[in-house]
Amino acid sequence: MFLNRVARYVRREILHREFYCKIFSTISKNGQSYISKKSLYDFFKKIDEISPDIKEYHENTVRSFIVEECIPIKVRMAEMHVVCSSIYNMKGAHSETIEHLANVREYTNRICHYLKKSERYKDFLDDQTVELISMAAFMHDISKIIMDNDFLYDGRRFNSEERLFMNTHPLLSFIMIEYIKKQNPFLKEYLDNINIIISEHHESLDGSGYPAGKKSNEIGLGGRILKVADVFEAMMAKKRKYKQPINKQEAIAEMLSKPHIYEEFIVMAMNFYVETSSEIDKILEKYFTAENISVD
Repeated sequence: MFLNRVARYVRREILHREFYCKIFSTISKNGQSYISKKSLYDFFKKIDEISPDIKEYHENTVRSFIVEECIPIKVRMAEMHVVCSSIYNMKGAHSETIEHLANVREYTNRICHYLKKSERYKDFLDDQTVELISMAAFMHDISKIIMDNDFLYDGRRFNSEERLFMNTHPLLSFIMIEYIKKQNPFLKEYLDNINIIISEHHESLDGSGYPAGKKSNEIGLGGRILKVADVFEAMMAKKRKYKQPINKQEAIAEMLSKPHIYEEFIVMAMNFYVETSSEIDKILEKYFTAENISVD
């Protein structure tokens, strides 16, 4: 598989930052810089700075368990939250990127909540798997942290060259997480699983997605869930000059009209959340309007 070959190459060659810079500059087409070099080096610096603290936390935690394999997933989550909070607080990290990541994570959690209740998926979504997919959702666009904000958020449609570059962003996220893993090898298995989900979140059931053109069951459940949550949030995003945002029901209808792209059962789980939240909104609107609130 394409991404597996990339991963093996990265792990073999991963010796210093210059290798990463070479990868990123190669992906930037025709000398056009879509990546902020300062943000890229800030990312390296931040990971290098926090890794000793994460290692210390990890070693202290390991002492509480008989074998390292018994460490709960929530400990790994805590370690990754340190990583994410440090990266997302970097100067230059765009608020829209952070907001998108938080929203997609919330939608992912909701989808998993309803899928766990289904006969089809209840045996595939234990608590650890849900936590893993949730963290992948929170990191899926980590590569946008190092992209030039003027390029990323000027509000216009990408041209064909820019779109080609943007289609590499799951791979860029993949490589960045490889660097985090290099500096924190005790997170290897956890980050390997996260990377699989992230690398697949723009794949489509009919094979028309990217970056590897996987199709149907070649795409893991985590990737299929994250795709629905990601697109759902993007469809409703208000900060796009070139398109009008649509409401929740319209976003669901749009995805249901494309069963060759999105898994219908997962979209229906998202729809169940939308319908439930809409009913809650109606109740709140009815009982918490100004005229219904009395002050004693």
